[in-house]
Amino acid sequence: MLAYLFFFIPLLAGTYKTSPYVRFHANQGTVLFIMALAYSGAIAILRTIGTTVLLSARLWVFMDLFLTLLVLINLVPLVFVILGMIAAANGQLKPLPIIGAFSVFK
Repeated sequence: MLAYLFFFIPLLAGTYKTSPYVRFHANQGTVLFIMALAYSGAIAILRTIGTTVLLSARLWVFMDLFLTLLVLINLVPLVFVILGMIAAANGQLKPLPIIGAFSVFK
């Protein structure tokens, strides 16, 4: 379960080399971390562009709605963390939605 919060713990401990179960969840946690970094960058760019457009067009009414949508979109990685932790706690090798097919190490 720790692989989804701190992806580097199984990597530093080396336990991913001996257990296919740990390897699977360490891989999922690492892919999730990489996805969350890219996702955060994309959201930051979208926020900058969106606020610039809304402010320059004097559409202040939509600013709260836009920022609320961005907050909700930012919850996607958290949902993936919860799904991964539930699968790990139940002893399942269930890949995460969308990003589960990617692999960092074999």
